[in-house]
Amino acid sequence: MLVAEFLRRSENSNELLGKYNQIKGRETVSLTDTMQNIYRKFFLEFSDIKISFTVFGRGTPSNVKLRDTYAYASVAPTCP
Repeated sequence: MLVAEFLRRSENSNELLGKYNQIKGRETVSLTDTMQNIYRKFFLEFSDIKISFTVFGRGTPSNVKLRDTYAYASVAPTCP
């Protein structure tokens, strides 16, 4: 539960707008950074909670999409 709330924060995710960006009636959320970096932020903020990266990833809600799954035109390398 704590992982899901942490991932939905505005500093960690953006809401995708549009009628095709819904999963099971809930708005889809895209992460602003990689899971590894967000896990590091979580670990720094909640250092008293011992949780592995695998368990952290399992706590991701189904409507949260990883940043790596979307193709970003500004980040994608181009061929010369």
